[in-house]
Amino acid sequence: PNPKPQTPNPKFQSTILSLLIEIIKSNCMNKVQKRIQKEIEGLQQFGRLESNITDGTITTVRTFFVGAPDSPFEDGKYFVEITLGTGYPMSPPEVKLKTPIYHPNFDGESICVDILQGEWTPALTLVSVMKSLELLLDQPNPDSPLNSSAADAYSNDPDEYRNKNQQLIKERKEKEANENEENNE
Repeated sequence: PNPKPQTPNPKFQSTILSLLIEIIKSNCMNKVQKRIQKEIEGLQQFGRLESNITDGTITTVRTFFVGAPDSPFEDGKYFVEITLGTGYPMSPPEVKLKTPIYHPNFDGESICVDILQGEWTPALTLVSVMKSLELLLDQPNPDSPLNSSAADAYSNDPDEYRNKNQQLIKERKEKEANENEENNE
C-alpha cells in the first residue's frame, strides 16, 4: 500500500512565505542602500556634496551646482535638496532648489527638467542629475518655462536677464557675509 501524501500545514506555509518575502525585501533594500551610498560617494568625488541624512528608508542629500564663468550665473552657487524615497531608483528623486534664481526652468523650489519627470530611468544617478542641472542652467529651455518672466527676459532682453541674476547672487553673498559676521561675534 502507498502511504497517503501529507497535506502541508497552512500556518507553516504562511510562516515560511513571510520569511522568504522578508529576506527578498532585505536583499533588495541592501542593494538600493549600497547604490545610494555609491552615488553619494560619486557626489563627493564630483566635489558637490554638502550633507546627507538617512532616516529609515529615505535619504536626503544637500548638494549644489555652480554657475559657469562668463554666464549670467557666474559666481553663483545653487543649493538643491534631493530626497530619495522608497521607490528610488525606479522612480526619480525629488529635487528642490533652495537658492533664489531667475531662470525659465526654475521657479521657487520647482525645477523643470525632463530627467526628473517622464525621462527618468534607473540608469541615471545623482551625479547625472547634478550635471543635468548645470547644463540646464547654462542652456535654458524658454519654450517650456516654469517662470515665464525669466523666459521672456532670456529670449528678449539678455541684459535684464543677466542683471537680475547677478543681483540675486550679490544679495545672497551679502546675506551670507552678514550671517558669518553675526556667527563670529
